[in-house]
Amino acid sequence: MRNILNQGGCKLEAGERVQPSLRQSAVASIIRIFQQTNRMQRLPPSGRRGKLLSNDQELAIVEMVVANNAIKLHEIQTRIVADHEIFDNIDSISLTTITRTLSKHRVRMKQLYTVPLKRSYDDNMSRCQVGPYNTERLLAFLNDLHQRLVPEQDQEGENMRTFVITWDNVAFHHSQAITTWFEVHPRLVSLFLPPSSPFLNPTEEFFSAWRWKVYDHQPHDQMSLLEAMDAGCRDITVDDCQGWIRHTRQFYPRCNALDNIRCDVDENMWPNPEDRRD
Repeated sequence: MRNILNQGGCKLEAGERVQPSLRQSAVASIIRIFQQTNRMQRLPPSGRRGKLLSNDQELAIVEMVVANNAIKLHEIQTRIVADHEIFDNIDSISLTTITRTLSKHRVRMKQLYTVPLKRSYDDNMSRCQVGPYNTERLLAFLNDLHQRLVPEQDQEGENMRTFVITWDNVAFHHSQAITTWFEVHPRLVSLFLPPSSPFLNPTEEFFSAWRWKVYDHQPHDQMSLLEAMDAGCRDITVDDCQGWIRHTRQFYPRCNALDNIRCDVDENMWPNPEDRRD
């Protein structure tokens, strides 16, 4: 603008200084507006809507997702509009605003996928939701398991059987709510596998083999992912499963002796040096 209005420069030269591909007609339109308003500087930003959510309200949205990572954006939107205490100034809010708020606080939501599941006992198609597994769902599972293993009429008495739940060290297995549940239900005992010892759980070896079986079927290129998972599962034989169980049982004596067992360490996997092979 200074080059045109003060120094009498040409529009082509002014446009090339700003952007080589800027047309002369665009430069002329800008100059006309600046001349009509008798100015050489940009106007300050105006007309924009103020910030919709306060910092406390943004944190409240984040807490909704932290409390339930499977919550959907529409559910968050409904709860915001219905909450006249924290969000008293909000009559409506877009899903884009909610998404932008979560992104600002670096919060990611796990998605719930509805996938077909074939039941083996009646060959009918049902549907299941695959989503995050958390403490709340685990408590529901434990309560159901307790009712099945320890009926109400068998909850008191002497020399009653004790049931041991053996599982890995995922974080919510160690949560305070789970620890308290086992204190209240003494007939069920929690036993954790040693850290870094997936070979003590045959299911882990199944998952490892299954993953490569699925990969061999080239999902998305030759077939869908669900079809590849089904085909990969059929490729795993009964002998494979029995082999994984035998492999796990080899470590039981060392576990009973409280030996230090670590994963992928030759001296622990093969205690006898003569059995090791490079």
